[in-house]
Amino acid sequence: MIHTAAIAGLLIGFLRGGKLRNLASHQLRIIPVLFLSFICEAVVVFGLVEKIAGSEAATDVLRTVVATAQYILVISFLLVNASANIELKAKVSLYLIAAGSAANALVIIANQGQMPISLLLTDKIDALKNVPLDRIAAASHYTLASADTVLIRLGDWLPVWSFGWYMVSPGDFFISAGLAIFAYWLTQNPDEQKLNNLEHPENIVYTNGR
Repeated sequence: MIHTAAIAGLLIGFLRGGKLRNLASHQLRIIPVLFLSFICEAVVVFGLVEKIAGSEAATDVLRTVVATAQYILVISFLLVNASANIELKAKVSLYLIAAGSAANALVIIANQGQMPISLLLTDKIDALKNVPLDRIAAASHYTLASADTVLIRLGDWLPVWSFGWYMVSPGDFFISAGLAIFAYWLTQNPDEQKLNNLEHPENIVYTNGR
């Protein structure tokens, strides 16, 4: 869903006159921090944590530490850029992504660095019976929810169809909405956006009098 939302935002941007070259024209801050968060995610997703830690107990601890670092980095990137002098729609999009990321971070960190997948609705919706939950849960960064799962309502339990059924978390909806808006914003000409900010600066109330 998240990737679909980002692609949809780009397509809408291009249909409304946005240009591909504009994607590289926006000046975002602390980009290396974002890349570091991707590295942390890759360490967990590709099972490097298990290889480094060795034992199950050490794996849980290390995976939690890496996941915590990942979300601190990505949320820092989002908030720093949201505080910059950018258009309101870009600010809103970054705050939405940050809110969704924070919600996902809470449940992942509370569950040893893994996102829990709930079986709550799989027996109630026929289409969900074909969702390959076991295969998904076999990934290093996922786990099937159990009685010991913490904050399950923040985990992946909401069914969504996007070229197939799968579960998403409430945080994913915030991230998807934010990414769609942000992707659209990236396609727009930054020079025109700066001009618009100069003509209509924020926090100024316009009146007919002096």
